[in-house]
Amino acid sequence: ERYTDAWGSQNPQQVAGFFAENGSLRVNDGEPAVGREAIAGVAREFMTALPDMVLLFDGLEGRGDRVRFYWTLHATNSGPGGTGKMVRVSGHETWRLDENGLITESQGSFPTAEYERQLEVGYEGEAPAEEILKTLLREGLVSVNVLSQHIGRIQGLRRSRSVRFAMRFESISMRWSL
Repeated sequence: ERYTDAWGSQNPQQVAGFFAENGSLRVNDGEPAVGREAIAGVAREFMTALPDMVLLFDGLEGRGDRVRFYWTLHATNSGPGGTGKMVRVSGHETWRLDENGLITESQGSFPTAEYERQLEVGYEGEAPAEEILKTLLREGLVSVNVLSQHIGRIQGLRRSRSVRFAMRFESISMRWSL
């Protein structure tokens, strides 16, 4: 979960810090970014285009000598020249780790065409904040009473450019308050 938090931090060096000094990050079929500075550059591009980005941890899966990290990105295309449209896309990274637990190789994958479509026309599902609130309710991490006391604020989340505040705590199961 620290890795997902790093992607939402607006600090590209935090993302790069999870990689070995000469580690690599390849996104879809692009050229690999090799070394922490190049990896920070990739992170910076996403952070600039999607300044309210929240990356949610969906799971980990061992695959032989590799680990697959599943994630879902929620953001607004509000960076320079952005459309202001909401984006939600899921993907994964397949990692090879060194003996210190740093990523030596990451192959990222997400549906590029769908991501690019959403940058232009937006995500057509529920607002990310609503999805987060439904998950919190379903998992029993927040009560209906707490939510109903703050329904005006919750309705305001639908129009919010960012759900970052909803994720700015160590664990969703701890300290939920509106």
